[in-house]
Amino acid sequence: MPVSGSSDIPHVRITDHFIRPLRVGEDRAVTAGQVEETTLTYSLASLIDDDPSQAEIAEGFLTYYEEKTNQPGFIDSAKVYLRRAERGGRSRESLASTWVRAWFWEQDYASIKGIANQVDLDLIEDPWTHYRIGEAYLSTGLPGDAIVHFSRAVQLAPEQLRFLHKLAVGQSESGDHATAVETYNRLLALNPEFEAAYNNRGFSRLVMGDVGGAESDFKRSLALYPDGENSLANLASLYYNTNRADSALLMVDRLIRIDPSNPAYTEFRMIISGG
Repeated sequence: MPVSGSSDIPHVRITDHFIRPLRVGEDRAVTAGQVEETTLTYSLASLIDDDPSQAEIAEGFLTYYEEKTNQPGFIDSAKVYLRRAERGGRSRESLASTWVRAWFWEQDYASIKGIANQVDLDLIEDPWTHYRIGEAYLSTGLPGDAIVHFSRAVQLAPEQLRFLHKLAVGQSESGDHATAVETYNRLLALNPEFEAAYNNRGFSRLVMGDVGGAESDFKRSLALYPDGENSLANLASLYYNTNRADSALLMVDRLIRIDPSNPAYTEFRMIISGG
């Protein structure tokens, strides 16, 4: 079982203060279209502006999707309003951040990369847009391009440690493990309880031949999250490859208890135990 790093696409909470959902039938007038979620019909109404723009309405639908539901109809409605905004004279570049936001939740990475090649990204000052573009490149095997956008996200929002973590992941996946370790060091100095950073730094250390440092990192990751499958698998592999089969079996048995249906875990156990 090879060691592995990890990559995540978190649920991002973005707050737009000017829009809230309304159920049809409330006293406030419905002015922004209807979206169906199970048996309820929703619309969006502005709390500040009685006549929000098409782009603002699109942002509202995306915010409601992110914070209240995972129904794809809300993304579809956001895209409808984005197209209306374009027909009304808004440029694709001016709407790029909202388009990227919508496509990100659909995992439509091809469209994200397409718009990234069409607009002047230096004009985009939203760090989450650069983060999402970075994720699109990273998820499609282009870590070098991802690093550019993760770096920009870090520059725009240095307090957001998730961006720093993904920058390190991109550096590792591009093969620059030494720089990745430096970035993980920086991250862990800011937050010593960032569990995934220990696992991923351990992976980079192991690739660089620092077995002791890697083992320490995997153990620190597990101390923070005992059921972390990546860290358990990495530590099991490290033990097996350093002739500590009994310790490796303990890690694999924990993995099997967490996910008994995973054939890789049972196969690895058979390899360790000699069949």
